[in-house]
Formats: sequence, C-alpha cells, structure tokens
Amino acid sequence: MLTALIWIVAILLAVFVVKALCDHGREQNQKKQEEKEARLRTYKEDLERKRIQRQAEYDARVKEFSDKYGACDVDLCVKYNTDSIESHIYVHDKSSMLILLGEEIPYNRIVGCSLVEVPEVTKKAVTEMTEETVSKTSTGSMLGRALVGGVLLGPVGAVVGGATAKRKTEATPVYKTVYKDEVKIKYVVQITVNDLNNPVRSVMFGSRKEEALHLESMVNLIIAKTKSYEK
Repeated sequence: MLTALIWIVAILLAVFVVKALCDHGREQNQKKQEEKEARLRTYKEDLERKRIQRQAEYDARVKEFSDKYGACDVDLCVKYNTDSIESHIYVHDKSSMLILLGEEIPYNRIVGCSLVEVPEVTKKAVTEMTEETVSKTSTGSMLGRALVGGVLLGPVGAVVGGATAKRKTEATPVYKTVYKDEVKIKYVVQITVNDLNNPVRSVMFGSRKEEALHLESMVNLIIAKTKSYEK
C-alpha cells in the first residue's frame, strides 16, 4: 500500500513538473513573439516616419521651385524613389529653367545632348545536352561465336569468333553547365553644359530606352528653342 502511494505521489509530481515546464516554455515563446511583433511595429513606424519626412522635404522643394520659376511644365521621374528631388527632372519653360536631379540649369547653359548606349556583359549559366556514344559487345553473341570458332578452327578461331561478335552502339545524354556571355544595353543620356570644370551631366536609365529617348528629345528641343531666341 505504501509503495503504491509513493508511486502515485511520484507520478503526480512528475506531471506537475512537466506541466510547469510546458507552461514556462509557452510563456517564453509568447514573450519572444510579442517582442518580435513589437520590433516589427517599431520598424514599420520608423519607415513611415522617414517616408513622411522625405515627402515633406520633397513637397517643400517643389514649392520652392514653383515660387521661383512658376508652374512646372514637365515632371519626368527617372528613378524609382519618387519622393526625392534627385529622382526628377523638371522643366519650367516660362522661366527657361531645367532642374536636373536637383540641379538648377538655365536653358542658355545647355549646349548639347546625346543618347549613349553602354553594353554590359554578364555571364549567364546555360545547361546544354550532349550525347556520348558507347559501343557494347553482346555477351551472349561473343561467347557463342567464340565457341563456334573454337570448335571449327581451334584457339585462333575462338579469338576470331569472339572478335566478330555483335556490337551495339548506345547514345547516352550528358548534361553540363556552361557560362555564356550575355550582352545587355544600358542607356545613358549625357547633357553638356557650359561648365569647364564639370561639363557633362549623365542620367542613367538602365534598360528603359523609351524614357531615355524622351529626355534626349526634350533637351534637344530646349537647345533648339534657345538658339532660335538668340538669333
């Protein structure tokens, strides 16, 4: 009876310990999850705060340009972060002012514009299949011909008979990875300004050819328009 009681107490104690450990583990996991969610909320709030700040700075700069040069006639965004002045090209035609990625350039300082194609070579992995041919001699055919040759012509006949056994050619596909050159064209618009120390302004468009052509045409129109006024 005493032994049974001891066993019961031991089992209850073990159950209590296991339950306490499980509860502690759940509490730790819940605490870690709450800390993770709190860090994520803080991170998102920080991102949102920075976005709002960038937007406010962007709006203030746009208003500054509008106050100085009047309404913007063309707003061309050339980069993905649209809330940055350094991503935009503004044309204030009435004031003859081009604002190029944050730099204010009067029309009469622009002397040239060209579209440059820059090849970019990268290595691309390509899987190719080739075939390897293997000739196999039929074992049954070789033994049979050797026996026949041996019977008819002796040892020499056996060798000859084995050599004339049927051979089968099999093609086995072999796959291998090779690296080939892949050429991609990057488009850059180069604007030449009347500045001996820094005459070229480059605007990178990556593979966006149409946008690059649009900027080149627009700047060349500005140059032509300025020359017609000077005559």
